[in-house]
Amino acid sequence: MKTCSRRGTYTVAVLMLALNSGVASAHGTVTAPLADYNSAQVAAANGTVTVPFGGIIANAVYTVAAGTQLEVGSLFTITLPSGFVFQSNPVVVAPGSTTVTVHSGGVSGNSITYQIGVAAVPAAGTLSVGAFNVSGATALESQFGGNPLPMTFQSTGNVTSNNNDAAPVSVPVFTHAVGSLPDTITPGSGQIDLGSLPPGTQFVPSGATVATAGQVATFAINTELNDPFNSNAPVLSPNGLANSLNANDTANITVSGPFTGIATAYADPTVTTCQNSVPGGSIIGTVTPTSLTFNGVKINTPVQICMIPDGTTLMQPGTQPYVYTYSSDSPDFFGGLAQTTANNFYTYNGSVVQEILYTVTFPYAYSARQMYIRIVNDGPGAAEIVAEVKADNGDRGYTTLAVPSYNNVFVPVSQIIKQSGVVLDSTNRASMMFVTASVNVNLKIAQILIDTSTGAIVQIGSGSSP
Repeated sequence: MKTCSRRGTYTVAVLMLALNSGVASAHGTVTAPLADYNSAQVAAANGTVTVPFGGIIANAVYTVAAGTQLEVGSLFTITLPSGFVFQSNPVVVAPGSTTVTVHSGGVSGNSITYQIGVAAVPAAGTLSVGAFNVSGATALESQFGGNPLPMTFQSTGNVTSNNNDAAPVSVPVFTHAVGSLPDTITPGSGQIDLGSLPPGTQFVPSGATVATAGQVATFAINTELNDPFNSNAPVLSPNGLANSLNANDTANITVSGPFTGIATAYADPTVTTCQNSVPGGSIIGTVTPTSLTFNGVKINTPVQICMIPDGTTLMQPGTQPYVYTYSSDSPDFFGGLAQTTANNFYTYNGSVVQEILYTVTFPYAYSARQMYIRIVNDGPGAAEIVAEVKADNGDRGYTTLAVPSYNNVFVPVSQIIKQSGVVLDSTNRASMMFVTASVNVNLKIAQILIDTSTGAIVQIGSGSSP
């Protein structure tokens, strides 16, 4: 399951039922579609938009309540949200011979008032409001925002007071969207191979993932045609047509997750099996232990994101899906939507038995102390454990330890480091990760500190030495 979330403060408005059933005040009811604009393009258009009632979206419709009518000579007023200004007057169509003509307001104003002529509009009759242009829609320019802004409709000036709307009938109309959407088309998942040497430096081949390159996902940034945060309302460009983006627009994509041990990552518009070297035409990513970033990815173009291990560092498994975010290189659209897809991460195919932190340097009073590792195998089969050693200076190496069934081994840490080939620096510190190539719940490990001058055990446990 894919999950999108907006970054920043945003109140999701679910309006479909309200818009379809009508919003009632004293008498009349109004139905109106959402006019949902690409906010980046509204900003580029300086807050001027076309409201395409009766075009790409339906008309706004006022319906006269049962037992009432809009009398000849009565007035009908439409008001925009605060700060919005009419730049053209909407045409209002009534049934039969009834005429609806501008009485006051309109262009350059926040509201417009019409007068009913020739014949009254009977109960259940409708006034259909057509397209118009507005300026001052700066509230639609922000990347994220609050609830949709309303228009109001009110019948007044009827001789019979019961035919008047006691208060304006309000219905949400204006809202905005970022103009683009992320799409994790094919999420990558699988296993990191603890049986590789060094351990955890390759993947278990599966699908588009090979031993030396793993698929993060096939991913795209697409034109937002419908707004998932507003009942899938169609997204509009300021000209009142369907939202469209320039074919040359690009985005910057960031994938957050555990990427320790990854040397290189690339985004390739040719979707195939991941490669252990960067294919031509790919975008090379910036790699950190917690993120992959790709700049200049064309919109509406799926790219296959692959990661290549460095071949020496134990890769870290994931427990949560990768998080995809992006920003825009263009004034055509905003970024900011985050997406995750269930199970889009890699796990180990074996067990991490224990991590040990080690120092060979002790204060002079404790110079006779020496660190040992005891590994216990409580299972019926022999076990092989790989010890990956990493010195503080970055030097890495590994060695293997065999433990017979229902038995244990007792090994000086200094011997493990020597067998790994790692050379400690002046700090004499290292960390050791003990792993098995298959899941093994029968293995236990302990760090034991012994005073060699007396043979006494000073400490039993795991973790940092004193």
